[in-house]
Amino acid sequence: MAHFWLTPLMSIEPLVLGAERFKCEPELELAELRQKLDAVHPWLLPLFKANLLLADEETESCGNDNEELTLSLAEAEDIVFDGQPFVLSHCADNFLERILTIEQTEHLLLAVRNTVNELWTPAQKQWLRRIEEWNAARCEVIIVREEEY
Repeated sequence: MAHFWLTPLMSIEPLVLGAERFKCEPELELAELRQKLDAVHPWLLPLFKANLLLADEETESCGNDNEELTLSLAEAEDIVFDGQPFVLSHCADNFLERILTIEQTEHLLLAVRNTVNELWTPAQKQWLRRIEEWNAARCEVIIVREEEY
């Protein structure tokens, strides 16, 4: 089962996943939101898999199978990828290079809000408000998919 976390990026270098992130439920409404936003721009609310954030330094691959070093998005604290203990994978680094600027996101969200506001569910409106608040605080926003094993 997967969990989807709306996540502010407090910093890109080093990457800091903000403690204010929260799980988006119901998942169907999140899927609908992402589909609507993707129609405007495919990188408006990008998704990245949590298990690919960590680097495996031994194999230089994306993802880390080290059970001693796990990433838990449910913990209410910032997650910092500064090498102590988390090292950002090259896949995640490449992903971050492609995300939209805050200004681009703000512009696109304003257009979305003005054209289809009546189509949003209450949960989707809440998520959009949080994205706008985090953008106003100069944070990019992504969805992080966390697999439950």
